[in-house]
Amino acid sequence: MSVARRLRALAVSAAAMLTVLVLGSAVPAHAAYPTSSFSETWGQTYTRGTLTWYNRNVGVAGTERVTAGNCRGTSAYAFTSWDSLLGSGITLPACREPGWPTGNVDFSFAIPANIAGGAAYVRVCLYADTYRGPGTELVCDRYNHP
Repeated sequence: MSVARRLRALAVSAAAMLTVLVLGSAVPAHAAYPTSSFSETWGQTYTRGTLTWYNRNVGVAGTERVTAGNCRGTSAYAFTSWDSLLGSGITLPACREPGWPTGNVDFSFAIPANIAGGAAYVRVCLYADTYRGPGTELVCDRYNHP
């Protein structure tokens, strides 16, 4: 290969690398995953937060507000578009003894949704619990994948 051809090839390679560097820095490494807000309220207690829609699971993160003498928790269920349950997640109940001040408890967990594209929708519930018994769902709503 002649010197002139080598210099041309080098110039083309350098131009290609420069293009990749310039354009590559303007393009993000990956797109952000879509999110949805949720809010379930029962009296003076609530669960509020964000659903993050990943390809094979749904992240659930938020805050529960618990008043004196109550136990509250958050449960969430991921479904397909044909209403088949893919997975679920639940927080341990946060409790406040009678006479204690109202408090907030942060939480996060992931719900499996192991199908292509992930869950079509999630059902989020605020539940009541006792120290000795199972929880009762107080209020629930459906949140669709954006």
